Amino acid sequence: MDRLPVRFLEEGRQQDCAAVAKFVTEHRPDVVLMGGWAERPYRELVWNDELKNCRMILAMDTPWKGTLRQYLARLKIGKYIDRLAGIFVPGERGVKFARHLRMPAERIFPGMLGFDYRLFDGVLEKRLGAPWPKRFVYLGRYSVEKALDVLAAGYAIYRKSVADPWPLCCYGSGAMQHLLEGQAGIEVNGWVHPADQPEVLLRQGVSVLTSWTEAWGIAVAEAMGAGLPMICTEAVGAAPDLIRGEQNGLIVRTNDSADVGRAMKWMHEHYEQLPMMGRAAKEAAAPFSAQNWARRFEEMARGLMEMKARR
Repeated sequence: MDRLPVRFLEEGRQQDCAAVAKFVTEHRPDVVLMGGWAERPYRELVWNDELKNCRMILAMDTPWKGTLRQYLARLKIGKYIDRLAGIFVPGERGVKFARHLRMPAERIFPGMLGFDYRLFDGVLEKRLGAPWPKRFVYLGRYSVEKALDVLAAGYAIYRKSVADPWPLCCYGSGAMQHLLEGQAGIEVNGWVHPADQPEVLLRQGVSVLTSWTEAWGIAVAEAMGAGLPMICTEAVGAAPDLIRGEQNGLIVRTNDSADVGRAMKWMHEHYEQLPMMGRAAKEAAAPFSAQNWARRFEEMARGLMEMKARR
């Protein structure tokens, strides 16, 4: 956020509708990007007469899951949605939810998330210069939603299925670290600073993410940007946007340790294909670079300014 005119609201003013409206209108924006609909002061901006010529865009990372709550969402926030200029979503599952909310297709824009793709420049090329590492890696929070018990159980199943199992190297921090500790073949390491991730991922061969819920998953794009084939669960929102089965990774059933074990065994048995899969993984991640994100955002904003206002 360096060099950006950022204003942090004091706790007592965060839910002050009048104060938020004053800060926004004083800025005289052409475009307002709102991070979700949960906070009333921001939601009410769509009814502000001083912003009638402003394009209001909802940034929504919630993927379509087909829950009862999502089916009924239109009843609760339909009037709000109808006053938005557009919805910015991460990918395919977000598009589906936005269409369910009855946002016109031409006003739904995928590609809401991006990552520092250039940070991982050269990682794949360095890995290709030596024998491909025979190591699985998990890099992320040690938290409940990451289903580390499923990861550990799946890895144990894999270890029993091959004669020479590869280690599983885990990096992160959090309350669920104990689920990985003391398990044969699992190396538990601490949190890795983003600037050090390329060096860590250089030493790995396949990345694994077994979350039971994941709105999208920047970590998936980062690992693939570093040229790693990916194993992840169906629950990971980025799965349909990034992973092509047996081309750059594998998608496994959620909360199914046996399926995780089978996927690890498949990667083990197809070791010779991993460099090719790594190249394909890097290509799949490229559209989500920060630079492409900036281009997409500018194109979206300009396009919406040219469209007729909905309010």
